Amino acid sequence: MSFVRVSTIEKELSISDISNIVQNAQLALQNAIVSVGKQPKDYVTRDLLPVEDFGLSSESWAFTYNATGYNSIINITLPDDKFIVIYGVELQSPNPITGAVKFYRNVDPLFVAQLSKAYTYETPVLYFNPIVFPQNQILQIMAYANATGTDYVAFRGIVAEPCGKVISCKK
Repeated sequence: MSFVRVSTIEKELSISDISNIVQNAQLALQNAIVSVGKQPKDYVTRDLLPVEDFGLSSESWAFTYNATGYNSIINITLPDDKFIVIYGVELQSPNPITGAVKFYRNVDPLFVAQLSKAYTYETPVLYFNPIVFPQNQILQIMAYANATGTDYVAFRGIVAEPCGKVISCKK
């Protein structure tokens, strides 16, 4: 069972609900591309990749906390022609230590997801309204560590980038 959190409302999700969340994220990406005068047809979309998109050291969504409290786990500036939308957090650790995540665009806080309730879900994924990060913007994620150590927190999202950058376009 997965749940969605939109503002203060939580409900169990069906497969159709999750599909709608992903479709809304894709639409948000298209709108971001159009908003800067570009054409969505010139882009290919794919899932987020820890190394390619966030500069992590492996394709594992592993984060090591050396201190409790808020830690910056992702802090990147998106290049020209790269757009990211994040719509969920998947908790992959059997012994979680991450209590919350905060999303920032540039210096502006956009959303805080409190994660502890999701640890009780059969499928520990928390979905939320898509958060869009357009080209040339800073994407920062802060995570609250309840203890020191390594935790596995995957971000559900979509990347749009020019054809041929990572994936070629179908002709």
